[in-house]
Amino acid sequence: MAKLRFLVATDFSAVAQNALLYALELAKFLRAEVSVLHAWHVPVAALGEGMAFDPLSVEALEEEARQKMETEVKALCAQYPSVNVSFILRRAFVVEAIKDFVLEQPHDLLIVGTRGGGALDRWLGTVTTTLIDEIKDMPVLAVPPQAAFRGVFHIAFATDCRQVDINKAGMRLIKYIAERFDAAIHIIHVKKPEKELTPEKEEAIVLLDRYFQKYRHDYHLEEAESPEEAIERYVQAHNIDWLVMIPHQQSVFKRLFDKSHTRRMLFKTEVPLLSIHA
Repeated sequence: MAKLRFLVATDFSAVAQNALLYALELAKFLRAEVSVLHAWHVPVAALGEGMAFDPLSVEALEEEARQKMETEVKALCAQYPSVNVSFILRRAFVVEAIKDFVLEQPHDLLIVGTRGGGALDRWLGTVTTTLIDEIKDMPVLAVPPQAAFRGVFHIAFATDCRQVDINKAGMRLIKYIAERFDAAIHIIHVKKPEKELTPEKEEAIVLLDRYFQKYRHDYHLEEAESPEEAIERYVQAHNIDWLVMIPHQQSVFKRLFDKSHTRRMLFKTEVPLLSIHA
């Protein structure tokens, strides 16, 4: 694989700075390049029947973004002289800015921070969940607020045993990470105790086993009424560094983020979540 390029989205918050720090540490180990993007949008004020831009607010927002990029983001990146970092300011909503930017300059991984809290929007944040939903050609690594980079030596690949597109960039990224860190890949499937594996699911497991055959990996079939609780126990028991999931409509992934205890699990265990679209 050619030199990796990471794109880090920042809103200058402590959560975003922590995600950037994680990205810089990972980039330093992998000799990857990093692009840091901040998007700001024009405030719109209602005036009578129409809408108007406030030029002074636009200039103030742009200058504030520029100053924060200089004093906060660049100051952190300066601590990593071996990492090639570029800085991008865009006047747009963040999701659109990221989509447009990666069309111009393809990157291998989008890294974003997640927010702690009780509800889904506060935990992952509306922006992060939207990015996971809409960025389909680039894997997204969501970094919890207190996550610290300690290497990627154990990767939990949670699967609902649907067919996986092994040509996806995210699948290749897992192999690359596993090779560079000599990481163990733990393939996990959770089924209800009374259900049997269908032939289709058994075939999907065999295909994943073949795909990772050159890497240290194992397979774990867990029985539980709650897939979320089973994954939580596994992550905690095996010192997992990354949790990998493939979001499908109505899949385990979708159900996971409807469960408050799973949000607590990821927050508590400080495990970054790598999302790969099917």
